[in-house]
Amino acid sequence: MSDDDRTTPLGLFTYARSYWQSGVLLHDARAKVIHPDAPVTLLVAHAIELYLKAFLRLRGVGIDEVKNSFGHDFRKLVDEASSRGLTLVAEDRDIAAILTEKESIRRA
Repeated sequence: MSDDDRTTPLGLFTYARSYWQSGVLLHDARAKVIHPDAPVTLLVAHAIELYLKAFLRLRGVGIDEVKNSFGHDFRKLVDEASSRGLTLVAEDRDIAAILTEKESIRRA
């Protein structure tokens, strides 16, 4: 079985849903810690990334291209998804820019 066969749009979508729902549950738990939103933001950002990758896979983009061309660059993911038919507004692009910057800082 190839990577493309194993990494389906639905599979990525369900992973995204798991991260999203985990972020929601953690947010609702209102943990009594110094930075309660940090892990929530990480979970939700990863969910958004996976949702975008699921959309690209649905539109026929191979998993190697998804991994190698876009990586964790939200701006690239949003631009490609938009060019393939995903309707986005200016705020979506602004959020993608912020998430790309946060991701580059986190990986430094």
